[in-house]
This record gives sequence, C-alpha cells and structure tokens, in this order.
Amino acid sequence: MVANHDKPREDILEGDEFGVCVSQSGRKTFFSTFKFEGRKQRLGLGPYPTISVAEARQKYAEARSQVERGINPCLSAMEAKAERLAAPSVADLAEMYLERWARPRKAARSAAEDERMLRRDVLPKWGGRKPKSIKRADVVALLDGIQERGANIAANRTLAVVRHMFNWSVKKGILESSPATSIEAPAKEGRKEHALNSDEIRLFWRALDEARMEPATAAALRLTLATCQRSGEVTQMRWEEIHGDWWVIPGDKTKNGRPHRVYLNSVARDILATLPRSLGWVIPSARKSVGPMHQNALSHALRNNAWFDLPRFSPHDLRRTGATQLSLTPTRRMRVRRDVAPPPDIYPAAP
Repeated sequence: MVANHDKPREDILEGDEFGVCVSQSGRKTFFSTFKFEGRKQRLGLGPYPTISVAEARQKYAEARSQVERGINPCLSAMEAKAERLAAPSVADLAEMYLERWARPRKAARSAAEDERMLRRDVLPKWGGRKPKSIKRADVVALLDGIQERGANIAANRTLAVVRHMFNWSVKKGILESSPATSIEAPAKEGRKEHALNSDEIRLFWRALDEARMEPATAAALRLTLATCQRSGEVTQMRWEEIHGDWWVIPGDKTKNGRPHRVYLNSVARDILATLPRSLGWVIPSARKSVGPMHQNALSHALRNNAWFDLPRFSPHDLRRTGATQLSLTPTRRMRVRRDVAPPPDIYPAAP
C-alpha cells in the first residue's frame, strides 16, 4: 500500500497529513492523520471516486477544525457511524407508522390496506435500507415498477401511503425531509360519476328477481341502493347493529373511523324482513359456514349478469345513485343537512 501525501504549508498542525492510499487492488481511499492528546491517529475520509477530491479536502478541513477545538474527529466519526447503525430501517419505520399513526387514527380496514401495500411493494425493495438513504429517484423507480405490471391505480395508492409514512417521520423528527415530496401521482384516474337514472333503477330492481345470483347477494345490492351506504359496510352488517329504524355502523367499519347512524327507510326495512336471523351476519357468505359475504361478490354478480344490459356500473355507483336521487328531492331543496337526511322512499317495493 502506498500513500501520496499533500501537506499544507506553515499552518499545518502537528502530525497533520492529508493523502490518498492506493491498495494493491487499485482501490483509492482519502485519509488524514493528526495528533490528539499526544497520540497520532488516522481518519478515513472516504473512497474515490465516491467522494471527489474537493469533498475530501472539505472533510479534511472539518477534521482539522475539530482538532483545534479539542474534539477528536475519530471519536466523532465513530459516534456518527453508531448513530447511523442504530437508526431505524424502512421496515422499522413502516411498523412505527402503522402502530403509532395509521392504526390509531384510521379505520381498521384503511390501516390494513396501508399495511398490505407496504408489505407488497415497499418493504421487499426498501425494508433493509435506512430511511435517510431513500431518495426521490428510489420512489420514482418503485412506482415505475408497479406500473410496469399494469397496476396503475395501485401505483397511485402506494405513493399516497409512502408519502404519508415519510411525512409522519418528518413530523416526528426521524427524517429531515421526505423523498416523496412533490412527486405527482403516476397514473391519471378518471372521475367516477356514473349514476343510474329513474328508469334504469326500475329496470335494475326488477331484474334482480330473475338474476343469476344468490338471494342474499340481490338483497345486498338492494340495501346498498336503499341506504346509500358503501357496499363493504352493507356486506359486513350484523343484526346486532339494527336498532328499530336505525342501523348503527361501528367506527371500525366506517371509512372515517367514527360510528355512523343510518336511517332505514321502509324499503330497507322490507328487504331486511326477508332475510333470516339465524346467523349474526345480515348478509352471510354463501361459500363459508361462518362469516359475512365478501364485498367483491357484488361486483362479480353484476359482471356475471352483464350489468343487466345497462351501462356498466359498480356497487359503489349504487351508493352514488341513491345520493344523486336524494339531491333531487324536496328534502334536499329544503337544505336539510346531507348527513342527517334519510334516503327517500322512491324505490320499488322489495318482493
């Protein structure tokens, strides 16, 4: 191993040297030596070309300044390295985000979705890395990889979770800045505004009588339209949540994490009256002996029935349809608050 030294002039400290070591393999490493409390010590400044000559000289100048102030640069470097090693990994950061923010503040299913996205796409690539090492280019590359498999919307949702996680870490002082700042959603999402008109509602409602689906599935679709609630909340409904003319949805099932009271109009009550109460779930699974129907079953049912020869629509569009019809009623024009106005009794009676 040889060294090429570059010594300053008259202002050199005792034993102070700056140079580059070249190993037999050709690896070049900048270093400096100095005397501290009577002992000569050596400080590595970094490999070339990872750091430039100018950067090495800057580190050398900082080390000299520390010696002049009575600080051992080697000890400072070891403490900094120990701090880096003790810093959390991205996997640790993800768990802290989920445990301290997502699970306490978000609805259970939203927090679970955050965890699913982190475990599927983020942790396999970044889990063992330090959060400070994640750069903007890493985030862009992650999203590009998700898009390459055709999951454009998943790329948008993953960006949202990553941004929330890093923003939280900045607020907690774990990071100085977020690598996801100012990164735009990679995929465009069209606005979903489809709602059935009155004629389409009648056709859909009557077609359910002869549709190729389980009676409970048809009931769930009707309840989604009659209550204006999310299909996932309808399929998770339990009989113990029904209190007379009211359905009280617990906070762990709602999107905002707060309990929600839903008025059951006469149509909704008629639908419920046709369903057996032998099980705890109002809409039990047709495939499992115990448990609720999976909300995806509603989408499958619509698709299997070719959307009843109507323009393609989703179970969530039924909720939007109910809200749209509500806005057209005198109740809405009277400026009754949307969150307390009951769905109108405008739908055909259940069979």
